[in-house]
Amino acid sequence: MHIPDRVDNPSLSSQHLLSVSPFREDHETLRLFVQPLKVLITEACSRRDALWSMVNQRFSLILCEAHLDWKDILSYLAEVLDPPHLVITSCMDERLWAEALNLGSWDVLVKPFESAEVRRVVTSALLHRRGLLGRAIAA
Repeated sequence: MHIPDRVDNPSLSSQHLLSVSPFREDHETLRLFVQPLKVLITEACSRRDALWSMVNQRFSLILCEAHLDWKDILSYLAEVLDPPHLVITSCMDERLWAEALNLGSWDVLVKPFESAEVRRVVTSALLHRRGLLGRAIAA
């Protein structure tokens, strides 16, 4: 499946991403790597801050560090009408990857982040939210 590395699509620029991590470098790296997608990014450093942000803002995608209570966030999203996709970020852990996908997360991003992989995962999630994923793959 081919997901474009860069998508010049105005519908992506109106989407909002929440980056949840206690690590400043995660936020900085994600911001740098998704900059070409022109999405809005909000940062949260804790589960509490993330939940507060989700109550006050609508997101298309949430990227959450695995060490934070990502299952609590997933449980919260189960109660939301048209919930955003959730991507877990972590060092490679096959058990976590299987668990996250089985519980309903969109994907798992492995650290250290790779630019092309971050953009692929974020783009596929955002296009899916807009119902455009099939069109991007066919292009």
